[in-house]
Amino acid sequence: MILVPLIGICALIAGRVDAIRGVEPTRLHLYEPSVENNEKYWHCLNHPEIKLRFDQVNDDFCDCPDGSDEPGTNACPYNGSSKFYCANNGFIPGYLESFKLNDGVCDYDICCDGSDEAEGVCPDKCHEIAQQFRKFSDEANNDMKISLKIKQKLQLAVQKKVDDITKKLQILKDELKKRQQRAQESPESATDGFTSSLKELAQQIKLTNSAIEKQKSTIRSLEKILSTMMDNYNPNFNDLAVKDAIKSFQDYASNKEDVQVGNLESKLQSVSQEAQAFSSPQKLGVFSHYINKAKDYFKSEPVILEMEDDEDITAIKQDISIYEEQLNRNYGPDDILRAIEGTWVSESLNGYTYKVGLLASIYQEDIHIGSYKAAEGTKLIYKDGSKCWNGPRRSAIVELVCGPQNRLLSVAEPEKCAYTFEVMTPVVCDSLTHEDLLANFHIDYDSL
Repeated sequence: MILVPLIGICALIAGRVDAIRGVEPTRLHLYEPSVENNEKYWHCLNHPEIKLRFDQVNDDFCDCPDGSDEPGTNACPYNGSSKFYCANNGFIPGYLESFKLNDGVCDYDICCDGSDEAEGVCPDKCHEIAQQFRKFSDEANNDMKISLKIKQKLQLAVQKKVDDITKKLQILKDELKKRQQRAQESPESATDGFTSSLKELAQQIKLTNSAIEKQKSTIRSLEKILSTMMDNYNPNFNDLAVKDAIKSFQDYASNKEDVQVGNLESKLQSVSQEAQAFSSPQKLGVFSHYINKAKDYFKSEPVILEMEDDEDITAIKQDISIYEEQLNRNYGPDDILRAIEGTWVSESLNGYTYKVGLLASIYQEDIHIGSYKAAEGTKLIYKDGSKCWNGPRRSAIVELVCGPQNRLLSVAEPEKCAYTFEVMTPVVCDSLTHEDLLANFHIDYDSL
């Protein structure tokens, strides 16, 4: 009665696996062998119908179609979903592509323990690399602390800037409302608007008179030609068309009337002065009616005597439009890009001096590379630069990276006349995660 359970316990102990090269601890249970007649067997993970002796695992020969019998060698075709596990005791575990195993190269950036190569080929360097990483992390976190402190000040400055614009905008809107109400209630303002319309009409009359004078000059030239032909015409020459033309011109000349239009410009000036005597909008409405009659004669647009259309109100409306555009423009999350708008960074790189105006323009020496158009995440888009010789117009993308100061780091031209710049600035900084630190950490192989 006691013998069977004891046999079962022994079988379980025999099937327990402490470690298999290339297999992470959470997957070790998949490699526990079964025991039959004191022999250990194992089944391919995705093909359980295939049974292998347990010593065929990691024997440098690929037996399973899915390659699961060779987690610690490169015997099986590469499978992107299955990677070699490096324990890296004392540092961070890593996962390496199987085709890099046993190739004679120490992949310390992933397997700092050297387990990707045969024993003795790559000494364990996890302790040294862990020290480098701690030093890098301390420096990076310290720089980030400084950068975030600067960014916090910039955010406060941005908020103050937005508040100032909002305050100015509201003052302008209140002033506009006040002036519009005053214009509607003030006869003097109405008279000013009416006088302005009269001046506009006088200008149109002046232009029309100029056109009439040109036509008169043309008519006088034609009359001179016909008069000369009439004086020198030979009546014995039998040309009916000429005779009819001479007769028509004689009739025209004898019936021509000299019409005097008078100086309309001076008359309008007189009316403008008299208009000052009118104090009610109702009377101005009458004037508006007759001015429209006159403007219809000269084929111009009708006069709309809106009391708010004086120069001051127009200027206020323009200022309101400018401030609203500034508030609605895309400046990234929390409007943070306002903090660097108009900031210039300059650096001599690759034999040229580059000047990058953030949210402004970019120059290579005196050549215009582009003007700022839009922001896409941490990228600033610049377009419409000077045209390249036998090429397109220059353009650029500025990639903003985190750092405690504004500085141009690098420039490249991956395509003809299309540039990429890397600019350091604190405005894109955020707290570092462990993953961020690992992604930016580079081993100093010379000191290993």
